[in-house]
Amino acid sequence: IVPDRLYPWNDLTAGLLVRSFLQMRKVDPGFDPHGVLVVAVGLNSRYDTDPKIAAFMSELETRARSLPGVTSLPAQTLDPSLS
Repeated sequence: IVPDRLYPWNDLTAGLLVRSFLQMRKVDPGFDPHGVLVVAVGLNSRYDTDPKIAAFMSELETRARSLPGVTSLPAQTLDPSLS
């Protein structure tokens, strides 16, 4: 195991990462991000077909829309076969 002091790039890299993150927070996203919730849904092997996945997502959307305070519910899938 080589001590970290032999790798001065670690400090530089960490500093650039923090600086980039802080700069990114200053960028206007083009919408009001307050009250926005982003959720990633991973399904287990029980949902192994497109119809089962579509039924689950439809039920999830129905239940989420019924929650108090929900004003809109855009949904997106990263799986092109489900769009």
